[in-house]
Amino acid sequence: MNVFTHFLKQENNNIKLFDIDSIRLNKIAEKLDVIATKNVSEAIAKADFVILCTPIQNTIKEIQIVSAEMKKNAVLCEITSLKSKIIPELKQAMSKDGIQPLSIHPMFGPDVETIDKQNIILIPILNVEKEIKLIKLLFPKANLIITEVEDHDSLMASILSLPYFMNLVFAKTLPHNQIKLLKQMAGPTFSVQLALSQSIVGESPQLIRSLINENIFAKEAMLQFIDESKYLFRLLKNNPKKFEKNCTKLYEIMSQDPDFFSARERRGDFIKH
Repeated sequence: MNVFTHFLKQENNNIKLFDIDSIRLNKIAEKLDVIATKNVSEAIAKADFVILCTPIQNTIKEIQIVSAEMKKNAVLCEITSLKSKIIPELKQAMSKDGIQPLSIHPMFGPDVETIDKQNIILIPILNVEKEIKLIKLLFPKANLIITEVEDHDSLMASILSLPYFMNLVFAKTLPHNQIKLLKQMAGPTFSVQLALSQSIVGESPQLIRSLINENIFAKEAMLQFIDESKYLFRLLKNNPKKFEKNCTKLYEIMSQDPDFFSARERRGDFIKH
């Protein structure tokens, strides 16, 4: 909510906020000089554009509540990380209440200083041309990526669910009583991995669970990760040469990416920042 409010305020939009956490709500409203409202109805009754920022597991219920309060032909935009269960509910709200639905997935966190050139994924619902115009109206300098709902959630299993799961496993296997010494001795590979793992562990448990558990494609990705881990472990023990061939094959596959050969340099850049 914070990053959207900050950017939209800069663009001279009139903004009203509501959050069940009144302390957080009032802090953001005071900091950004926008209106904090006492309830959902007050926030959205006259709004032309509503952005719904809620946990994935609550979004369907909130769409039902919010769409019933919105004025006709207003835009309801949801920003969840997973879409398979959400899109049908948005379509129903559109047909029932005359709401213009919009489904996006911002691929950036709350720490970005600007939305310019940041990736925003658009899931088409009704009229893709109209929906593109709406996004460009609000976020004119964002990098817009358009994908269908099933492709989106399938790819998010690799982009979000699997990395979160992998880093939870990594964090659990560390000797936690020696973190200070580990950091003193570490090279760039461990330092980057530790920072990534700690940033993920620092997210809310509800978000972590939903990113993994709510994605219908995540289970298959995690099971494949577990199977590949066991397979490579067996090769190390029983067939080292075949293990090396697997590394060579992965090199051949991954090196087809044009950015492959700058990976070490980019890893160094992460350490500098």
